[in-house]
Amino acid sequence: MAGGAQGRTERLLTLVFVLLGSSRGVTREQLRLTIADYVDSENDAAFERMFERDKEALRELGIPVETVQLDAFHEDEWAYRIDPRAYELAPVSFTRDELVAIGLAARAWRQAALEGDAASALLKIEGVGVDVPHDVSTLLEPRLSASEPNVGALLQATVDRRPVTFTYRKRGSDPEVRHVQPWALVIRLGNSYLVAYDTDRDDSRVFRVSRIEGEVSAGKPDSYSIPDGIDARALVTTGDSDDSPGTARLAVQPGRAIALRQRAGADTDTAEIMVSYSSLDRFEREIARYGADVVVLEPAELRQAVIARLNGVLT
Repeated sequence: MAGGAQGRTERLLTLVFVLLGSSRGVTREQLRLTIADYVDSENDAAFERMFERDKEALRELGIPVETVQLDAFHEDEWAYRIDPRAYELAPVSFTRDELVAIGLAARAWRQAALEGDAASALLKIEGVGVDVPHDVSTLLEPRLSASEPNVGALLQATVDRRPVTFTYRKRGSDPEVRHVQPWALVIRLGNSYLVAYDTDRDDSRVFRVSRIEGEVSAGKPDSYSIPDGIDARALVTTGDSDDSPGTARLAVQPGRAIALRQRAGADTDTAEIMVSYSSLDRFEREIARYGADVVVLEPAELRQAVIARLNGVLT
């Protein structure tokens, strides 16, 4: 049996091809004898569980798996198929603003673990004749993207239902090893958060991905279930308790960081500006994206955080 995420992906693709190739439908028994992982199942119960998860995964991806009756005279004979007409995508078109958003989203991952996937997505969009503007990066002044290499691993663990272990450092605390079951990844105000069940604390927790130190270690797939009705965004909103408002004194290169200057009410040549912020963590990330154009003078905590983030990007 193929193992890991790659094995499951291959199995799902095989299932799609098999169901697309039959206009009449394919029974469970036929699938059990056709697809390698199903053939290698320990018993019928294991096959049933695997098939149900795969079928649900395809439907969550928007692939229309239909249940059809094979014989009107035998109501217990059911099969599965994918109607090619429902599976095919309609012609795709985008407005100029939508193309800009697509380009920005893809390029936002240029230093992260999903860089290859983002580049592939752009190539596929352009390959069907859609012209994605290549100057979109100039629309946003912050140019430096602080990478979060664990995003890809956490996303894959969430899809595969793999528990993960990582070292996590909360602001002002020593790093701790955490054991969690990922539920969802949420991007909020430029930060990536993992919503998960903390098995050591027997409760849900929200983790800022940028505070994970080192690599994420993942366990076996299909090790847990995600509870119904989880509102991941609401948990991030209420669970992110690291907001620390304040005012920063910044040294800014002439003509640079226009957005910050506007917030400070300063002109384009002012060497030092004062900018208020509602969250030190979010402001740290924002300042880091300006690179050498903006230097934090005060407060010291913000200055140290920005330097640490920039050092992490450059090493």
